[in-house]
Amino acid sequence: MEAKTLEEVKDLRAQLNKWSHEYYVLDRPTVEDHVYDATYQRLVELETKYPELITDDSPTRRVGGQVLSGFEKVEHEIPMLSLGDVFSKAELAEFKAKLEENVKTIQNLLPKKCKFMAVVKANAYGHGDVETAAFLNKI
Repeated sequence: MEAKTLEEVKDLRAQLNKWSHEYYVLDRPTVEDHVYDATYQRLVELETKYPELITDDSPTRRVGGQVLSGFEKVEHEIPMLSLGDVFSKAELAEFKAKLEENVKTIQNLLPKKCKFMAVVKANAYGHGDVETAAFLNKI
């Protein structure tokens, strides 16, 4: 491994930490999601290729972070599922399989008679700001 690889890893971590702080703590993101995701994926690639560079404080090892004031902690009886970062059809298929398995688990936790309601929110961004937000309610 070359010194420039170590320097790149350090730079990627610093940049990702800065962007995460702006997004999660300050609620003022300065980078588009796809740029963050590409930077994060590059760090994952380097840490996979050079496991000796992995550190406990790497953004790839961190789960969660600071919570903005004003939010109350909520405990979910049924796990919240997230698509996460999916960059290929294979990863989407993996998520689908995981979702199907979780649906079976969730069905066992739900009352026999229940009504499902879905709320979907879609945002359109321009220059880092939300330009439109749309909600779809379905019962």
